[in-house]
Amino acid sequence: MNKGKVIFLSGTSSSGKSSLARKIQDISEEKFYHVQIDTFCDMLHEKFFDNDFINTENSVASIMHNFIMYLCKNGQNVIVDTVIENHHENWLRECVELLHDMPVTFVKVNCPLHELERRELARGDRAIGQAKSQLTNMDFNTIYDLEVDTHENSTEECAKIIINNTKCENEQNAFKKIYEKYKYNPISSI
Repeated sequence: MNKGKVIFLSGTSSSGKSSLARKIQDISEEKFYHVQIDTFCDMLHEKFFDNDFINTENSVASIMHNFIMYLCKNGQNVIVDTVIENHHENWLRECVELLHDMPVTFVKVNCPLHELERRELARGDRAIGQAKSQLTNMDFNTIYDLEVDTHENSTEECAKIIINNTKCENEQNAFKKIYEKYKYNPISSI
């Protein structure tokens, strides 16, 4: 069985990841499952986050990462919608360890702060300042296969760019490169 493709979207809240994932599903000829960290967090009652937020959040993220690997190993394509901040580098490390031999396209979803703040206000369902906080905590030095800007380009244009640059099995990708760096530099940031 062929491995499924993974489009791994990382960006702040309100950067357009979910809209982008839905647009990729809409215009792609291939079937993609949309997997979001929020969905996995919503599976647990909030009291567990209140009691031990960091360990609960890490546990939920790990369950999601293993679910993504399961889908991919079983030939299913996946769009991952998450935020990897500096203090979540362990999430990146775990994803890279699980998925380094899978066809992953690692995409940074960019959007300027003024637009993130405008979107937060317009949506009304986000904590004001969340995107700004995340933006300042996503500065660790990592590599991506691709970057898109959801302010400069429409959601459809960004989706087409990603689809046209989706990695295939055995193709060199950022996750493979990051895996090698972690393997030889286990304590340094990537």
